[in-house]
Amino acid sequence: MLEYEDLYNVILVGHSYAGMVISGVAEKVANRISRLVYLDAFFPENKKSVVDYLIIPSLNTIVSSKGDGWRIPFLGKIEDLGVRDRKDIDWAKPRVGDQPYKTFTEIINLTNPGSGISGTFIQLSGFPWFVNAGERARRMGFNCHQMLSGGHDAMISAPNETALANLQIL
Repeated sequence: MLEYEDLYNVILVGHSYAGMVISGVAEKVANRISRLVYLDAFFPENKKSVVDYLIIPSLNTIVSSKGDGWRIPFLGKIEDLGVRDRKDIDWAKPRVGDQPYKTFTEIINLTNPGSGISGTFIQLSGFPWFVNAGERARRMGFNCHQMLSGGHDAMISAPNETALANLQIL
């Protein structure tokens, strides 16, 4: 889309797994991106995959026993992600789907991590893999913020605060 729409000076925001995605995009078209925002997201290192960071045992067992060999079903409850309001839970539940297992295991190749792009990491949860990601981002010079009141899915549970946190980085 960045190339087809001829977009420049783009701020890419990636939540959770999408941290892998925005890192890959930055690797390919860094000249079009002005800032990367990792919103409680994976902050990958070269030649790593999501499973290198997760502290969830037996993904192979889960994918074979519950995921038809190709997908990982959502393993928790919406409430585990910080969503507490009944209306929000009812809205979110049908929108949480399985994720292809390959997205957990495919490594990312980063020849120039960050590619000199400004970055921000916003920690929304205490999930260890995102806490560690924030620490790596800080070491790489990213601006790092905490907004723990909304939980991992703060864009649902605290949308105004999440929007404000993103606007404040501009």
